[in-house]
Amino acid sequence: MVACWRTDATSAGGPGSGCAPSAPPTPPTLPTLPTLPRTTADGCLHFIDIARSSGATESPMQRVRLDTAHGHILLSDQATRDDGHLVLDQTATVAAQYGLVHQLRSIEGIKAMSEGPTSRRHR
Repeated sequence: MVACWRTDATSAGGPGSGCAPSAPPTPPTLPTLPTLPRTTADGCLHFIDIARSSGATESPMQRVRLDTAHGHILLSDQATRDDGHLVLDQTATVAAQYGLVHQLRSIEGIKAMSEGPTSRRHR
C-alpha cells in the first residue's frame, strides 16, 4: 500500500508532494475465548450448560431441545449411554405432555439409532 500527500497546489510529483510506502493496517484484537474442555462431547455439554444457565430454557420447547441434545451426546459415550437413555426417556415424557410431536419423533429416532444392530448398548 502507498500513501501519497500534497502540501500545496503543485502537481503530483512536484515540490511539496510525495509518496511513500505505508505500513499495513493493524488487525483488530480478538477477544480471548474460554478454554474448552478436552473432548468434543465435553465441549458440547459445556455449551449446553451455558445455554441452560443463561435462561434460554424458559419454554417447554427450549427445555426439550436442550435435553434432547444432552441425551444424544450422552449416548455417544459407552460410559454415559445409560444416562443418555434416562435423559431421553424423561425428555420424551415432557415432549408428550406438551404435545411436541416433532421433538418426540426426533427423540424416538435417536433412541432407535442407539438400539439398532450396530449399537453398543448393553442393558
